[in-house]
Amino acid sequence: MLLLHDPHDAQIRETVLGTLLHTMGKPLLVNANLPSLKVNMNPAQKAILRSHVTVLCQTLSKLGWEMSPVCREVIENANERLDGSGYPAGKSGTQLSPLVRLVSVIKAVNTLRHARNSISPRTPLEAYRKIHEAHDVYDKSLLVKYIQIYGPYPIGSLAKFSAGFLGWILDIDNKGRPTVVHLVKNLRFPDTNISSVVSKGDLAQVGKLVNIANQQEYGLKVQKL
Repeated sequence: MLLLHDPHDAQIRETVLGTLLHTMGKPLLVNANLPSLKVNMNPAQKAILRSHVTVLCQTLSKLGWEMSPVCREVIENANERLDGSGYPAGKSGTQLSPLVRLVSVIKAVNTLRHARNSISPRTPLEAYRKIHEAHDVYDKSLLVKYIQIYGPYPIGSLAKFSAGFLGWILDIDNKGRPTVVHLVKNLRFPDTNISSVVSKGDLAQVGKLVNIANQQEYGLKVQKL
């Protein structure tokens, strides 16, 4: 989103760095009381996890690595909320810069779009609705901008079509509708996979777009290259 706004923005590099680093304190907390990050955590374990920002900053300081102001801002404030319900400092309102408000919205969408603690992932529309209904927690104007850019069917999502096909969305038009899709499964033959990229007129052959599907429900995984 920063690149679309201004590809020459001097904040971009340090913002990306802060975004990549801000959860790195979580592995540092793994111990007997928190044996794994990939479990359904109880309230006590969740409370431990909330200290990951402080632990990371302390560790980086001990290592002698000095963060830039922008990188530090993202790391320290990525989990803060406009209404003061975030952590670790409970900052709110004008204490949060436009950059942090943007990171907050993006993080919220990402969290809702993935399964966590036995909670199934939401579709993009469900995630947008959930964030919009969280009154005074997120900057609604930035949520609107996010939706305008990524739409209801974001690139990288698994689309389900009325003819029974599943496919990864590779590109969308200016209205947010898929224009290029990598088909990977025909649900009429659930035990087999396919691999076919379709676009434009060929998309009509797979039926109407029904919804964004949960990849885990169909045993599909994103291949990491």
